[in-house]
Amino acid sequence: PPVDASGPFGYLAEKASTNLVVQSEDFTTSNWLKTAGTVTANAAIAPDGTTTADKWINSAGSNGSTSYLYQSQVLSGQRVISIYAKAAGLNFIRLDSGPWTANNFAIFSLLDGSVTQASPNSSTIASSTAVGNGWYRLQLAANTSTNQYTHLVAAQDAGTGNGSAGNGTDGVFVWGAQVELGTYPTSYIPTTTTAVTRNADVLIAGDMVTDAAGSAYTEASSIWATGSTHMLLCKSLGGQFLNSPDSAAVATYNGVYASAAGSGASYKDAPLPLAVTWGADLIVYKEGIGGTPATYNGQWGTGNLAIGSVNDSRFFWDGTIREVKIFNSELTAEEVG
Repeated sequence: PPVDASGPFGYLAEKASTNLVVQSEDFTTSNWLKTAGTVTANAAIAPDGTTTADKWINSAGSNGSTSYLYQSQVLSGQRVISIYAKAAGLNFIRLDSGPWTANNFAIFSLLDGSVTQASPNSSTIASSTAVGNGWYRLQLAANTSTNQYTHLVAAQDAGTGNGSAGNGTDGVFVWGAQVELGTYPTSYIPTTTTAVTRNADVLIAGDMVTDAAGSAYTEASSIWATGSTHMLLCKSLGGQFLNSPDSAAVATYNGVYASAAGSGASYKDAPLPLAVTWGADLIVYKEGIGGTPATYNGQWGTGNLAIGSVNDSRFFWDGTIREVKIFNSELTAEEVG
């Protein structure tokens, strides 16, 4: 996700997403429409190590504008398509978020994964990721008002235009096609006969909190500036160690008392250290600076500690959370700082 690019990334908790492509690994089925070309099944080792990658071959005499593989769907608005591809005689591949007249396309080199030509449409974003053994995951995000969506795989032998005519033998290996709503691709979701939805990931720690005295710490960034409350570290609605009503404030709530710290820089798109301590007092810290102490009543309630939501999967955090630390003692202001 385009948040907190400083990394490093560890566990990636992803949002829910749906792969709208059917038969994402079997391009021989009738779900995939074929114009002036053929598909050879199981022609190469796929990125997952199985021999399930297919080969798309341009018909003899057909170039990238007349020989293509696609699925049509009725969609509008922001979407992103992705597919794994590898050269099989032809070194370039064109992806379209169509139709042709929408100018939402990119041509990729399968020699190095570079984008050799892209749509003049400013809403189109193309990129690739090398995954080894000559494979690249190609990604094309576009925003268009048209309702007719066409996912195109067009092999060609040149990095611009439509390339010259195919010879009926050369082509590209393809595997793992995905179309999803949103602005960036999520991890691959395999499909067969129907679209498949992956649920949002939920990361939960055990009931590790000491009620008598303790501290919790994390570094977090958000993708929003203002909005409803989002949870960072939480047991329940009555056990909110750290929550955020907006990107300039952080708060805590244990069902009876609350404390907040709202001064200083925003943590929108940039991680900042946040903490809470409890025992003699209940104090929230932002960048090492504590807010007004509140009286602590000695309890946080029962249940597991959830990271990035309430532990019943509500109030999801939109952004990054890292360096989570739970202490069994009430840290001093100096220690937090």
